Amino acid sequence: MEDIFKKLFKVGAKKPNSKVVNSLNSFFPNAVNVEWTRSNTEWEALLHDGDMECIVKFGDGGDVLETRRNYTLDRLTQTINSLVPKGDELMNVIEISKKGVLKYEFIMRDGDLNRFVVLVNDEGVVERRAAL
Repeated sequence: MEDIFKKLFKVGAKKPNSKVVNSLNSFFPNAVNVEWTRSNTEWEALLHDGDMECIVKFGDGGDVLETRRNYTLDRLTQTINSLVPKGDELMNVIEISKKGVLKYEFIMRDGDLNRFVVLVNDEGVVERRAAL
């Protein structure tokens, strides 16, 4: 019975090893409210870096596998703004960095209030567009 409660409430959840923690501290020295989860062979940290929410995936050796930065619309750079598909309302932007490749996931809304996601590479090429 005790095991059920531990699973339900994540009591005694494991923490990442020192290599992963040191890597996080190196890349995000100002990180606050760090929450760790484990999936397969990866550690995932949900954190805030200033006013930006980030998700960072790490390998067991501390290597950064992927970062996702959730931009507020008022923090978009001119470069990111230039990649936004025109004609629909921009609702959210997530910058994805994986293996040195940058992509942007735009959550958009059309005139009929239908929401959809558009994945764009750093050259502005749309790689995926799908309804939400």
